[in-house]
Amino acid sequence: MLRLSRFASSAVSSKGCARASKPIVKQDRNHVTVKKPPVVSAAAAVAPSAASHVGSSVTPPAGGRYSSLHAEEIEADSAALEEHGRAAPPESHNPSAQGSVNGSQHHDHRSAGKLNFDASKAGLQQVDKDYVEHVIQEASKGSAFYQKEQRLEETRRRKAEELQEKAKTFDSINAAEKQKIKAMVDTMVDELEATRDLRRRYIHIDMDMFYAAVEEKKTPSLRGKPFGVGSQQMLSTTNYIARQYGVRSGMPGFIGKKLCPELIIVPNDFPAYQREAARVHSIASRYDAQFVSVGLDELTMDVTRYLQEFPAVSASDIAHDFRDEVFLKTQLTSSGGIGPTSILAKIASNVNKPNGQHEITLLTREEVIDYVRDIPLRKIPGIGYAQEMTLGALNIHTCGGLLEHKYLLAYLFREKTLAHYLGVGLGLAETFSQRRHQARQSVGKETSFSEPLPSPDAFTRLFRKLLEQCHVRCVRDHLQPRKMTLVLKYRTYDTEQFSVSLPSHTSDLKVWLEASQKLLEPHLLHYAELRLIGVRLQRFTDADDDHIDIIGCSRNALTGALTGAREVSHDLHVDADGYSLEADKNAVAAEQADEYEEPPALPASMHRRKIPVSRYLMDPNIPKAPPADPAAAAVKSVKPARKRVKSSKRKLPKKK
Repeated sequence: MLRLSRFASSAVSSKGCARASKPIVKQDRNHVTVKKPPVVSAAAAVAPSAASHVGSSVTPPAGGRYSSLHAEEIEADSAALEEHGRAAPPESHNPSAQGSVNGSQHHDHRSAGKLNFDASKAGLQQVDKDYVEHVIQEASKGSAFYQKEQRLEETRRRKAEELQEKAKTFDSINAAEKQKIKAMVDTMVDELEATRDLRRRYIHIDMDMFYAAVEEKKTPSLRGKPFGVGSQQMLSTTNYIARQYGVRSGMPGFIGKKLCPELIIVPNDFPAYQREAARVHSIASRYDAQFVSVGLDELTMDVTRYLQEFPAVSASDIAHDFRDEVFLKTQLTSSGGIGPTSILAKIASNVNKPNGQHEITLLTREEVIDYVRDIPLRKIPGIGYAQEMTLGALNIHTCGGLLEHKYLLAYLFREKTLAHYLGVGLGLAETFSQRRHQARQSVGKETSFSEPLPSPDAFTRLFRKLLEQCHVRCVRDHLQPRKMTLVLKYRTYDTEQFSVSLPSHTSDLKVWLEASQKLLEPHLLHYAELRLIGVRLQRFTDADDDHIDIIGCSRNALTGALTGAREVSHDLHVDADGYSLEADKNAVAAEQADEYEEPPALPASMHRRKIPVSRYLMDPNIPKAPPADPAAAAVKSVKPARKRVKSSKRKLPKKK
């Protein structure tokens, strides 16, 4: 097959080109400089900034994206900053300043809350972080979101201090306790090592700025302009031009406008994204019938069996052919990563992004551990803002630090968390693609809305719709839950969860709806205060417990020894604001999942004041009764009274 995807830069050249007609403002310590943005060629715009490695299909220029470019600096006063309000690429053109592939040369260990700017996403590495963070802080100050983040930041800080205090006591514990901890950790390491199989090959595919690319395909006039997909409240993704200004996914649109006044915001078109994703998935199924897609824009294939059937083909060939066919069928580019584990394949997919691929070839245990040693924790799926801050308080910033302090971690954390950290340090951490044969822990659906709900009926209708979507998934996967949880997020950014037990393990929608009345009744009066509604089903019993998978063992025999990242349903993806749109399944969600700190689910008895659940919950097809005419209502109310009077007169004994 003609490999077009590597040469498709011309088709997407506008994705990375800076606008030459507008100045870009950069904030310096002592003054503000206005930099004329360089005129970037299509090839230079799409070329990745990461250093070239063996197995890469795209080789970037030796000096990085802006190495051969010279921008004229003009002195300006602070008014220019307010007039243009944009971020510029930093002045350093040294690739080492950007960090190597595994990030060994540069780490930013500042607190990475949502009020801080995360520049780890492709296209953001050369943005002035300090300026962008200043804009975010100023735009958010005083808002409910800002206040909520301040409270969360204080909570994280307090927990970090408590953890530090506990860590100080580790050296003072007795020798017997230390020996017990050491024996437990060494046993866990041996068990993890027993699962290592460097003969396997995984391919991770990440569609380049997927939502934005689909919108460009629909509306070619968007090419060459900075734009994002989403709303003023939240951007699902942005194109590479917008990213040069610091506008990224998970950022409110109004903040993006402050960073880039020319930013165009395009509303989400999920049916279009789902159609394009279906085309990509149909290609993936030929290489791995059980490929895993956590979101619309990413998927992971285990091509080990395919390579055994076709020994003349390499994993790199499969990735090339896959990306070529995706481009031919969708006119969308993608990035690929190849590795012996799914998590290494995902890391590799970010090396030559966009529109490139990279293969991590590691033959021994020592090579794997040496490779992951200097990878920043933030680049590991399942480790987000909160965990990064927690581990940073212990002076652990890289994967190697997890192994270096493994006994201390065993003293501080639970066994399940420790297993995940050890897996990360050993290069054995799992992603969902490796847990696909394990029993599902939950199925959930959430939806958020920018405008307040108009009525309690709208609340119940929306909840029923989410419940029906969960029902489809449970019926398809033969799952019978016993627990139902209602998730509510208010406009103050506070989150509450309430749970109720079902009478038995069942997938009967009618039983679910009856049980849901206990969950909804206390909250219907607060419909206008909500910004998110979600439902989650848990505690499953599998209707096909005796089903034998193709790998040759029963589902119940499969264990979760390597789990550690949060178990999240395919359909429950939390975005950068801590909530999810119904079909918003992008990469940002998975990256920031652990920042969403779930409060404990409260029993139904803890609910607020109650009102009867609308009849539309049980039967949404019943039409609403039209508003009554006041005059007709008055006449109608008189007639029964007259009848009652006449009947009462008939009952009275006649006078003689």
